[in-house]
Amino acid sequence: MPIQTTIGDVTHTLTSLLKDGQDPAFFEVTSVSPADFGNRSDGKPLVNLFLFHLEPNPMKPGASRQVTGQQTRRREALELHLFYLMTALANDLADEHRALGTAMSILHGFTQIEPDRLKGALAHREDALKLDLCAYTIEDQTRIWGALGSTYRLGIFYRVRVVALDTGIEIITPRTDRVDNTLRPALPEVNP
Repeated sequence: MPIQTTIGDVTHTLTSLLKDGQDPAFFEVTSVSPADFGNRSDGKPLVNLFLFHLEPNPMKPGASRQVTGQQTRRREALELHLFYLMTALANDLADEHRALGTAMSILHGFTQIEPDRLKGALAHREDALKLDLCAYTIEDQTRIWGALGSTYRLGIFYRVRVVALDTGIEIITPRTDRVDNTLRPALPEVNP
């Protein structure tokens, strides 16, 4: 089975959009756990984009197969939604807010991320990825931050859909090459 880089390629795509969308460069971009984010004591503000959750595409619940040859079938790709938490960190609270607002403004221009913007293995896709804002209640956000081992910080949540993981698994299924449709006369009845 090939090594999967797809999930990492989505993160690389998003961080590249954030880096390339700044003019001039105001913040640095990271993708570490908020628990490892620490405190900023010097330098530019940081914007952190952290993948915190994956879930199967609810619009395609089953794992179906597609025919690839006379006796082989390929398991269709596993379709996922990826959920990211974006937050900022700076020496000054105003810089933190400017960094987060700038990052949100950049991503707002990419509700669809076209194939020419995708990185790594995703660059070969024919369709765009969709980027949505997620609305979580303050209670949900607090639970997420707690699960990440951090105290609550100002942040925004995004969903990237639909990301397909190709398993590359082919299943050999024997098929009947010939069907006999010859009509035969009925056997005579035997009376005892």
